[in-house]
Amino acid sequence: MRTTALVAVILLSVAWSATAQVPRTERRKWLDPKTTVTDDPRRVPVPAGSFGPQGTLVLRGGRIWDGTGAAARPGTIVMTRNHITAILPAASTDWPKEARVIDVTGKTVMPGLIDLHTH
Repeated sequence: MRTTALVAVILLSVAWSATAQVPRTERRKWLDPKTTVTDDPRRVPVPAGSFGPQGTLVLRGGRIWDGTGAAARPGTIVMTRNHITAILPAASTDWPKEARVIDVTGKTVMPGLIDLHTH
């Protein structure tokens, strides 16, 4: 009888903890809305301003494919940290003087591909 009662208590505590768990996607309930978090579903808090490399990066003269269905077109991409700040014509040099410039002539620049279906 005592073993049965112990098993019942264990099962009840396991059932209670399973229903008490909050899905990862609900983490925002406990975070201040001003908290900077990662873009993935886990919403991990990160220090402000830590996204992407410091400064401005220019990918000059490549073919830009944006994944919208439009054909790839010649152009130059200007990025500050992890944000695209400008898409310029291929011949343009209208970017900050302190920017790091990478010549991507003859290459295709495209958004990052992410495998969202894994097992």
